[in-house]
Amino acid sequence: MKKFLRLVIVLIVLLALSGCKESSYESNLLDMGTEYLADFRNELSYVGERTYEVTYNQGTYTIDLNGEEFKVQNSGLGVENVILTNEEDCTSRKILDLVDQSKSLVEDYIKGSSVLRNKEELISGIQTIKTKMADIKGAPAMYQDGNIYISRDSEDVVCEWMIVHELVHGLAVITNGGVENESYPYSLFNETITDVITKAMNPEITSGILSGYIDYHEIALTYIGIFQEEAIEAYFYGYDSIWKEKGKDEVDLFVLSIDNYDSTILAQACVNNSLLKWMRQAE
Repeated sequence: MKKFLRLVIVLIVLLALSGCKESSYESNLLDMGTEYLADFRNELSYVGERTYEVTYNQGTYTIDLNGEEFKVQNSGLGVENVILTNEEDCTSRKILDLVDQSKSLVEDYIKGSSVLRNKEELISGIQTIKTKMADIKGAPAMYQDGNIYISRDSEDVVCEWMIVHELVHGLAVITNGGVENESYPYSLFNETITDVITKAMNPEITSGILSGYIDYHEIALTYIGIFQEEAIEAYFYGYDSIWKEKGKDEVDLFVLSIDNYDSTILAQACVNNSLLKWMRQAE
């Protein structure tokens, strides 16, 4: 009987540890979001009552910010600006091993996710992604049409982080039913959400290399802190729920403002006021 009880206890512990491992990546992401939201709340504790409303008509956003009106022309959301040429199958054992390791991380994310559906189909989709080399202008790596492309210029510094980032793009293409069905596929917002999902898996990154989107992690993680699983669901399955809740015009301007965050003070004001408004609505 004692031997049987010890066996049962061991099995329970193993199952618990297995469950923790599977759920850790998405839990990591939500925990990071909660931490960044707490920091955002503390930083803005001095802010009093504010009004922030957005309307859209004939290509122009009208912004009511504390009773003062501003107008912003819709310059369009991000478009694909990466040029890829001279592609060929990857034969580098080092890179192919990195891809296999990176796929394992993403597959573990899928298994433990409380948001993703049809998990076996998604894992199969990740497994079938091929790896190719190419001359790429504008990125060290990219996902396109079922392939990960590694820039020949990045061959010496390619790492798990770069590959996982592209695999997450590939996963989003699968869940959305094609890149053409993604709401903000080439925006800085989308790239940064992709990057913080990548960050949650803690992939290795080459020493001395920083993600090109790291300066925007604070915005993306604060947004995730506000919306929690709904933010992850929107990335993978569409933003209808958030649009219905917050208004599509306001969410579109939020995304557009991130694209222009480093260019204008108004863009920064739009991002911060959207986050502040949504945070207070969630409280």
